[in-house]
Amino acid sequence: MGNTVNIKGELLTLLGSKNTDGVIVVELNELNQVRRGEGATAPSSKAGYAIGGSFVNTTNGAVYRNTGTAASCTFTLIGTVTTSSVTGTMIGLVDTANGKTYHLTTTNGVLELVEV
Repeated sequence: MGNTVNIKGELLTLLGSKNTDGVIVVELNELNQVRRGEGATAPSSKAGYAIGGSFVNTTNGAVYRNTGTAASCTFTLIGTVTTSSVTGTMIGLVDTANGKTYHLTTTNGVLELVEV
């Protein structure tokens, strides 16, 4: 998988590097499977991705979960993250899987997530 380093006979993937599928590896599990990755396109039918692992599309904010297996991944859309500029201190979040919209805002230094 992408950039590796050999430490005492064990090959480890460097986090933040791209693997052979072009995915930026953010986190690996104890089996050296990609638990969190990101990039322009979610992989499909590839080995090495943890069951339940996540992938974030860096071009459109789509978030996917691996509903396949470690031997053959299937990344299923679970939602998208969007931003808006309603005010300088508000971010709009859209949960497309559940059809809900939230505003993330700060009040007196406290971060609040409010369903709208």
